[in-house]
Amino acid sequence: MRTSRRFLLVIAAIATACGRGGAGSERTLVYYESYDPRSLDPALSTDVPTGEMVTLMFDGLTAFDPDGHLVPGLADGWRVDRTGRHYVFHLRTGVKFHDGRPLKAGDIAASFRRVLDSHTTGGRAWPLLPIAGAAAFAAGTSPDLAGVRALGDTAVAIDLAEPLAIFPKFLAMPVTSIVPNPAPQDLAQRPVGTGPWRFVSWQHDDQLVFAKNSAYWNGAPLGDTLKVRIIPEPLTLAAEFEARRVSVIEIPFSETARWQQLHPAWLVRKPALRVMIFCICSAL
Repeated sequence: MRTSRRFLLVIAAIATACGRGGAGSERTLVYYESYDPRSLDPALSTDVPTGEMVTLMFDGLTAFDPDGHLVPGLADGWRVDRTGRHYVFHLRTGVKFHDGRPLKAGDIAASFRRVLDSHTTGGRAWPLLPIAGAAAFAAGTSPDLAGVRALGDTAVAIDLAEPLAIFPKFLAMPVTSIVPNPAPQDLAQRPVGTGPWRFVSWQHDDQLVFAKNSAYWNGAPLGDTLKVRIIPEPLTLAAEFEARRVSVIEIPFSETARWQQLHPAWLVRKPALRVMIFCICSAL
């Protein structure tokens, strides 16, 4: 995985990320996805729309900032010993889930076990597999995840099977987001996290609606409401954007030059995490 650059188009009138609602008081941002998320459960974030929706509502122990740099998340700090295998993550104080439950170290341990549990069938547990005992727990040959231990309510210890310097970055992946323990049975359809946006509704293949989490530990969003529309066709999306019914779109690389000529003031270049696959063929 590497960081590449991408262009985003932002309508000048709502460049602060918000538009006004009909009553003149509610600030609404309208985003989009090209297809419906698989789920809203972090453990099932095996596709891009699910992963993006998860990051709206949930947090991990670590996070990526808008420039792709690793920053603290639910853990406001961590340390690793000289072996590179033993980590201790210290949790922020005062963090609450959307249903009012306080975040505790036990939620982290339970969330990781849930992702690795074979009954979850998420299919993307790889960020947690470096943890000691994770592979055995995922395979069902060990009854518990030995490498994760809650240290009271405010810290969690994680032991790795072998040193891995980039392990804290793995904990910023959507699948490792923290859910309350016990997790609600309908979490996939009515998610409860600690993130900046609270779930409101989901009309499949149409739109998802979120409300701001006014008590968010990292500061409430500037907008009041976030709508995510499902728009499969690129031409339809472009038309909706130009009609100002969508707040922001990503420009395909092939269209960048044209939009630079048409609307240069609307373009914002931001980094993006990309998986780059190269095929190298040798001459016969």
